[in-house]
Amino acid sequence: MGSRHSRHEQARFSFARNGSPRKSYDSDRRKSAEEKVNGRDHAYRQENPKFTIPENTQGIPRLEVQHYLMRYLYQGNFSSPRGALNAEGSRILDLGCGAGTWAIEVAKEFPNCEVTGVDISAYFPINHDTPNVKFLEHNFQECNRLPFDDNTFDLVHMRFLLADVKERDIENALIPELVRVTKPNGWIELLEFDIQHFSDGPTTRRLTNALMRHLQSNGYNGQISDKLPQYLKKTQQIDVVNQYDKAITLGRWAGKVGELAIDDISRLFSDNKELSRSMGITDEEYQKLIEAYKQEVETKRTFFRTHRFYAQKIEKAPQPKSPTIVSYNHKV
Repeated sequence: MGSRHSRHEQARFSFARNGSPRKSYDSDRRKSAEEKVNGRDHAYRQENPKFTIPENTQGIPRLEVQHYLMRYLYQGNFSSPRGALNAEGSRILDLGCGAGTWAIEVAKEFPNCEVTGVDISAYFPINHDTPNVKFLEHNFQECNRLPFDDNTFDLVHMRFLLADVKERDIENALIPELVRVTKPNGWIELLEFDIQHFSDGPTTRRLTNALMRHLQSNGYNGQISDKLPQYLKKTQQIDVVNQYDKAITLGRWAGKVGELAIDDISRLFSDNKELSRSMGITDEEYQKLIEAYKQEVETKRTFFRTHRFYAQKIEKAPQPKSPTIVSYNHKV
């Protein structure tokens, strides 16, 4: 991003002086987050990053660009412990694998693992040179079940499915299925982003509020990240949910990351043609609104948040107790 790396406390979580996480709970996340970042230069650049973004992303499919952006932001493909994945015969599931980029990278990193990528459509590569990865076409929503036996995978990974699976199915079918196919002591890892923006202007709020209402009217939740720890623990096979929160600034002012992010979010709006009708405006007016949004984030220095959750499946159900969330929060 830009030339400075700024860390900020966010509304829900903060850091103790020694760098260890501590929990804090603030019901008004928008107000708190804006108070902490408005007027500041929160452009961001990783110091000596292990993972980088390709210099030239022209011609790279959108889903692959998303992958490189998230890998750079979190400096890794996943945060779950890696120890068990070095063992011969370990198995990894990537649900909603898209272009298969994550699955192939992880398969190359862990050659002893068998990696399976699953998606509703065969967007993944048919021919590739990675022998320990395979891809499967499967529509989860047709049967609300994954085509695997209980306790199959050491790591189950999923990201960016908030607009693909209805909230009731996430709670009652998808999360229980992810836990079911995970081995005892294995890990489930989820990555999601929020539709809600911070440090936003009236055009941005008009678009994001319309999208939130549109999703909600169809049974989806644009802030599903708020519910994921609760839904994981509801299975009674998850005791602790670890959480990393990272924000992405939008616009060219924020460098390469901001440029890629605003392009991706703008395309999210542009591809959602139904939104213009739900807003009661013409397609031409809708496109003009998106262009105004792209300009507004530059002056407002708008950002949105992403969340990575990882949790270990326990062998026995714990006694009911209040949720425990260990959170590591970075503002970029």
